Amino acid sequence: AEAMRRWSLWAALLVVVQLEACLKVANAFNVPVSFSGAKLGSMKGSTRAAPPRLHSTSMGLAEWRENHESNGRELGALPFGIDDILLPGETKQLHLYEARFLALFEESIKKHGSCLAHMFFASQQELAATATLVEILEWRRQDVGVFVRVRAVGRVKIDDVKSLDPYFVVIADELADEPGDSEAVAKAVDEVRSLRKECCEMQSALTKDGSGLSLRTSDDFEWGHEKSKIIPEFKQDLDQMVAEHADLLKGDHVTEPELLSFLAMSGFDPVSRLKAVDLLDTEQRLAAVKELLEEQRKLLRAKQSLQSLGME
Repeated sequence: AEAMRRWSLWAALLVVVQLEACLKVANAFNVPVSFSGAKLGSMKGSTRAAPPRLHSTSMGLAEWRENHESNGRELGALPFGIDDILLPGETKQLHLYEARFLALFEESIKKHGSCLAHMFFASQQELAATATLVEILEWRRQDVGVFVRVRAVGRVKIDDVKSLDPYFVVIADELADEPGDSEAVAKAVDEVRSLRKECCEMQSALTKDGSGLSLRTSDDFEWGHEKSKIIPEFKQDLDQMVAEHADLLKGDHVTEPELLSFLAMSGFDPVSRLKAVDLLDTEQRLAAVKELLEEQRKLLRAKQSLQSLGME
């Protein structure tokens, strides 16, 4: 009887120790722990589990730039198809749940100032030499994996692929446009602003009049991060878009015309966006955007004409 009593006491003590350890883990990540279906809250005695906490990162890009050389120019990378190219100033939501991507996420937070290379394959076997540099803005633990929101903050040139297992690690250096003719660039900026504004106004009018323009598609998720289709839309003023990302203009890494040229490319076809990433000349990129906007203006004018005739 005495032996049985001692065994019961030891078993009870073991359960308490295990329970306390699990609760400490739960508090660290602010998620509920379940025993036999019973949800346990925080160690403060709450009976309701707190929702997953949203974490924000700051000064990540500056930290990455400061430590880039000392880290051997290494940078973890997420691979995407050409349809998912992300341009400077654009954001994307990701759901990472595979072990390799979660390991990449943690490495990025700890060693690389919350920065990653957003690289893409121009074909099934050809890796693009230029990748987008993205910074993790915020993240939240999920029941499975982690929700992450990233923003493209620049570009990097991939010099080598150092590792493929468990995730991509590349040797990379940051890229920036080369200095050009300031007067020619300023003229090109004005032309792009004007065209973009005109497209915004025409598309807005068509949408209000019920033209049936489809501006968005639903997102889906594939093998650990988001895959989405982008359809051109012209809702937001370019200057407003630039103002929202004014923090990227600090220092001498990105100029305002360069950022504007990328933001103006938002929503266009993947091949044009890939060319925009590769270009190191702001004036050339603005010329490419101007050509695309002129084509869109023609299309929108045609839709307006059809609508006025009652044919759409």
